[in-house]
Amino acid sequence: MVRYLGSTCKICRKLSFSVCGSDRCALLRRETPRGMHPNLQRKMTDYKKRLIEKQRLRLSYWVSEKQFRNYMKEVSKNRELRVKRY
Repeated sequence: MVRYLGSTCKICRKLSFSVCGSDRCALLRRETPRGMHPNLQRKMTDYKKRLIEKQRLRLSYWVSEKQFRNYMKEVSKNRELRVKRY
């Protein structure tokens, strides 16, 4: 099983969402996003918005990409079964 061993505060700053939950989180200390040119604002595409929301959900539970995909398949199967019954 793969685990993320890097700094969790970097993820917090990238997603602008507290993933680590610590009092000394970098998100609370720095308002700017991470990177070399943080003040450069680019237009966020719909794809990027969806990707960031997926990553927030995935990293808030610390689930790998493969596990997340399997959970989503299971949920969609259950949803289809519920719709067919009614």
